[in-house]
Amino acid sequence: MSVVVGRFDPIVRPGVEQALRSSDALAVIAADLESARLEDAVVSLKPALVILSQSVSQVGVERLKAARSEGGIVVVAHDPTPDFGWALLASGATCVAQSTPIAELLEVILLTGAGGRVFLDARGQRIERLPLDALSRLTPTERRVLERLSRGESYATIALALEMGIETVRKHAANIRRKLGVGSRRDLTGIPLADPDSTVT
Repeated sequence: MSVVVGRFDPIVRPGVEQALRSSDALAVIAADLESARLEDAVVSLKPALVILSQSVSQVGVERLKAARSEGGIVVVAHDPTPDFGWALLASGATCVAQSTPIAELLEVILLTGAGGRVFLDARGQRIERLPLDALSRLTPTERRVLERLSRGESYATIALALEMGIETVRKHAANIRRKLGVGSRRDLTGIPLADPDSTVT
C-alpha cells in the first residue's frame, strides 16, 4: 500500500516513521512534504494513504480528499477534541492522537487503508466507521441522503440540495438507520461508502 507522508514535528515524526516501517504492507513513496507539495504528490503519485499532522487544516484535508477520493487520509493530532475528530470523520478522514501506541497507530493506518475511518482520542476512546455491506440494501435516493448525512449535513441542507421536503429527508434517514442497524443520526457521520464508483448522483 503506497503512502505519502506530510511534514511532522520532530518529536512526532519518529513514532509515525516507526509505525510505517513496522509493516511490509506499507511503502512510503514520498515523505516530509509541506502542504503545497503534499497536494501535488497526492495528485501525481495517487497513494493509497496520506498521513498528515494536524497543522493541515480541515479545508486542506477536504482538498486532498477531493484530489484523491479513493485514498485514505490519517491525521495525527496532538490532543484531538471530539468536535475536531467528528469533523474529520465527516470529511472522510481518520483522526488519531499522537500519543497512541505504535502498534495501535499501525492498526489504525491499516484499517484506514482498507477503507475504514477511525477517531481515536488521547484518552483511548475509539470510534470506528467501516464500509458496510448493508449499503447495497439502500435505494438510490437513500444513498444520496446517506452521502450527505455522512458528511454531517443538516436535514434542511440535504432537503435543499436534493430538492425534497425536510420530512422526506427525515423519513429517508430513519429508513437508512433501520436498514444499517444504527441507533442515531450521529452514528451515520463518517460512514464510508463501500464502493465510491457506485455512488448515485
